Amino acid sequence: MPNYWSFKEKGSTELAAPALMDALICAELNVPCDDKYFYAQWWDALGIAGSYDKARERADEELTKVIDYLEPRYDLDAWYSRGGLR
Repeated sequence: MPNYWSFKEKGSTELAAPALMDALICAELNVPCDDKYFYAQWWDALGIAGSYDKARERADEELTKVIDYLEPRYDLDAWYSRGGLR
């Protein structure tokens, strides 16, 4: 399970801003944005899954719509680290 993840617009080297991504998702799906939570918990679901395909395996209808919107537009990069304190 990844413990770090980020999104970049396809063809870009810059990290995408999650709050802006959420606003774009909400506008595309015509749903209200929440000031506190991402729509359909997409940030956690995709980051923890580590890939669009793995997230899709357990996605409900709302999350599937988010994945359908994000996948052609954003690259998901997820990784983990096994560092420890010495």
